[in-house]
Amino acid sequence: YIFIYFLSIPFMLVYNFGSAVLRSYGDSRRPMYYLLISGTVNVILNLFLVIALQLGVAGVAIATVISNVLSAGMVLTHLARRNDDFAFRFRRMHIEKTPLLRILQIGIPAGIQGAIFSVSNVFIQSGINSFGENAIAGSSLALNFEYFTYDIANAFAQAAVTFTSQNYGAGDLRRCKKIFRYCMLFGVVFTEIKSNNAKSVRRTIERKIRHRCQLRQCVMHQILFILGNVVKPQRRNILQRRAKANNTSGI
Repeated sequence: YIFIYFLSIPFMLVYNFGSAVLRSYGDSRRPMYYLLISGTVNVILNLFLVIALQLGVAGVAIATVISNVLSAGMVLTHLARRNDDFAFRFRRMHIEKTPLLRILQIGIPAGIQGAIFSVSNVFIQSGINSFGENAIAGSSLALNFEYFTYDIANAFAQAAVTFTSQNYGAGDLRRCKKIFRYCMLFGVVFTEIKSNNAKSVRRTIERKIRHRCQLRQCVMHQILFILGNVVKPQRRNILQRRAKANNTSGI
């Protein structure tokens, strides 16, 4: 799976860079549409390759590669059809030293930050795994709720990057500070709202689990009652009959 999955990494990079270019001039819808289309294709191919063709794990990896190729192709096709400064042309591809150094100055620290975050998650997950299956299942469920809140904060962060870069390029530092305050405020407020929703969902799940546990206890009490009041007397009667039969045969 990993070997096939690694084949899709260049296409993931192309999509991420292309979608960043689209967001840089305010178009955040097309990356979302492209991702929805590729995600739908990924699900359909998973079902087809795994269930119909019986490819197993390799089928899942192949579906991921094809969906990433599709998303990267759609982004490049859109950029190639543009006729402005954001147009993509293969024949114009070359390396410029000054912009490359600026990109590395920003990208390398951000990459190290993301790598540290991933490595720390590996240690945390290994610690959780030592507590058993129930801890792993609970951590996975909680992680899904964490993704919901993180995606909201990340969305406003992406918006802040787009608008800040535009205004910084225009030399309007006052608007950069204003954008930072607004995006920080919106991110905190909506994340708090989503967190409260997650808490309410958690309480609902806890009530359902507690109710099921109570039902199980009631069922077990009923079973024990039946075993104690029905099965044992019947067993006692059977033993009495056997004893009488043995006495009769002995006489």
